[in-house]
Amino acid sequence: LDYRYWVRATNTAGVVSANSDWGYRDLVYYVRPDGSDAADGLSWANAFQTITNALVSVNVGQIRIAAGTYSPGGGAGNTFNMKSRVKLYGGFTNGGSMTDRDWTANPTILDGGNTNFHVVKCVSKTGVVLDGLIIWGGNAVGSVVDDAWGAGMLIDGSAFAVNHCVFTGNVAFSSSVGWGEGAGLTVVNSSIGMVSNCAFVANTAVGPDDNSMGGGVLVNISGGGPVTINACSFRLNTAHSAGGACVSGAGAVFTDCDFICNTTAWYAALVSGSSLLWGLIGHIN
Repeated sequence: LDYRYWVRATNTAGVVSANSDWGYRDLVYYVRPDGSDAADGLSWANAFQTITNALVSVNVGQIRIAAGTYSPGGGAGNTFNMKSRVKLYGGFTNGGSMTDRDWTANPTILDGGNTNFHVVKCVSKTGVVLDGLIIWGGNAVGSVVDDAWGAGMLIDGSAFAVNHCVFTGNVAFSSSVGWGEGAGLTVVNSSIGMVSNCAFVANTAVGPDDNSMGGGVLVNISGGGPVTINACSFRLNTAHSAGGACVSGAGAVFTDCDFICNTTAWYAALVSGSSLLWGLIGHIN
């Protein structure tokens, strides 16, 4: 359900002289742990119970999510599959508004249950926003490369913004050479976007060689980018190489980020193939 607005001008004879497509109006859907997927989701009183059902219902708009824990489902392939021009906002109380939203006091957890290959997945989409969410328990241990990276979130060929989110406790693992990367967040192919004011904590990327990189983040862009990573914290992440973050391809722009107590067997907490690094001096450990 969504609404598209058109403006039509006619002369005194009723002849159409101009049409203007004003595009879509954002609808707002609501989710709370004690909601009902039989409801319409268009108010807190009639909120959905699951984010999955909200994503099925929305075409363009916002999904406002009350504090609680939400699962995409118990199967390895289950995921919160994002749509274009859809925005997920966490940090609400039941009945809360955007002005009193507090993602610290009202934690909104997207839980992979140590089962899902990707807690959140975004492939070939535009205008995607995630804001004020905790993304944890992703388990990218699949037998193909797309299921062996991006355990917390996989962004592939998309335009996006991820703000005020925490990626923690996600694992990417593979016994195949070159896989098991970007456990917290993986951004690949012709993607472009921003990651801002996020924390990447205790994510693990494991593989058989030093190509298993980026415990917190992997950015591997071709034909897109750059990806801007601003005011983010990388702590206690682990990988065979680049415990905090790994960048290759068109790269990323890092500004005012902290890299503290990340663990790696090779190289450093940050491996940068072609990136701009600002405000990092004195913050890498």
